Amino acid sequence: MASMGEMTALFPVKGPTFEFARRFIDESIGLSAAWMMWFSYVCVVAAELSAITEIFKFRVDPTYLRDLNYPEETVEWAAGLGTNPSVWVGLFLIVVLLVNLLPVRQYGRLEYIFGCIKITFLVALIMINVVLSARQRFHQTRFWTYETPWGFATTTFTARAGTAGQPPIVYTGPTGQFAAFWTTMVTSFFSLMGWDLILLTAPENRHLQREETIKISTRKIALRVIVLYTLAVFAVGLNIPYTDEGLRNLTINGVWGGHSSAFVLVAIREHVVGLPHFLNGFFIFSAATTGINSLYGASRLLHAIASLRDAWPQWAWMESIRSRLERTRLGVPMNAVFVSWLFGFIAFSSSNSQSAEVGIPLPYLPLRRC
Repeated sequence: MASMGEMTALFPVKGPTFEFARRFIDESIGLSAAWMMWFSYVCVVAAELSAITEIFKFRVDPTYLRDLNYPEETVEWAAGLGTNPSVWVGLFLIVVLLVNLLPVRQYGRLEYIFGCIKITFLVALIMINVVLSARQRFHQTRFWTYETPWGFATTTFTARAGTAGQPPIVYTGPTGQFAAFWTTMVTSFFSLMGWDLILLTAPENRHLQREETIKISTRKIALRVIVLYTLAVFAVGLNIPYTDEGLRNLTINGVWGGHSSAFVLVAIREHVVGLPHFLNGFFIFSAATTGINSLYGASRLLHAIASLRDAWPQWAWMESIRSRLERTRLGVPMNAVFVSWLFGFIAFSSSNSQSAEVGIPLPYLPLRRC
C-alpha cells in the first residue's frame, strides 16, 4: 500500500489500482483487474446490506444467558426479529445511494466523521475489554484464555457437511490446526479488503500536488490495522475462549447476527447490561458505512473503466453506455453510481430464510464491520 501510495501521488490517474497494471505490466491484465475489482465492490455493497438484515435479527439464546447467570432473561431486538428483511434492505439502499450522490466535498466530510467514530469506538472496545479482564470478576487470572487448555492454537476443527441434519466433520491434530489456520487467514484477508479506496480518491484530491495526503493516508491505514485490530483481537481474547458455544458454527460466506460477535458475548459473560444492544447498533452503523464507501469505490472504478475504450465491446449501443458512464455532474459520476447501486438489489435475496448460509463452512470475524 505504501508503494501504491507513492505511485499514485506521482501519477494521480483514475483507477490507479488497475491502471498501473495496464501501463506497466500488460494491458489485458489491467483491464481484467479493472472489471474484477468493480465486480468485487458491487458484491460487497450487496453483502453489507444482507449483513444489516441479519444484524437486526439480534437474539441471544436464552439457554446461553441462563448458563452464564446473566441478569436479564432475554437479550433481543423484537423489532428486528418481527420485521421483513426487505424493509431494512430497501431503507439502507436509499441511504447508501443518497450519500453517494452528495458532492465530493460533502461526501468526504461525512466519511471523515464516520472514520473518526469507528476508530474511537474501536479504541473504546479495547479499553473496555482490558478493564473487564483486569477486574477478574468471573475468572481467576487475567490471561486465563491464553493458558492451557486454550492457548494460541486449537487442537480440533469442526466443519458442517451439507444440510444441518448431517453430522459435523471433526479434524484433529495437525490437520485440524492447519484447517483452522487456513480458514482464519482467508477470513482475515477478506476482512481487510478496501485499502485501495484511498488510491481511488486521488483524481478528486485538490491539493495532491502540494500535500502528501495519499502517502500519509496509506501509512496511517497500515498502522491502524496493525495496531488497533491486533489490540482489539488480543483484548477480546482475554475474556472469551475459542471454545465458547456462541462462537461455534459460524461461516464467512454466511451472515450471522451481532449476537455471534465475540465482543457481544464478552459483554454477556461479564454481565454488562445494555452493552450488547449498543454494540449491535454500532455493527449496523459500521456495515452501513462500509456499504456506502464500497459503492463509492465501485462507482469510481466504473467511471475509470468507462474512459478506456478497449475495455468495452465495440458495439454501437455499448459505446453509448460507455460514454454516459464517463460523464459527471457536480464532480460525481452519477450514472456510474446508479449502475453500481443497482447491484445492491441482490440483497433482497436476504428475505429468503436460507440465504444466511451459502458456500464453504468457514469461521466469521465480526471485526470486518469495524
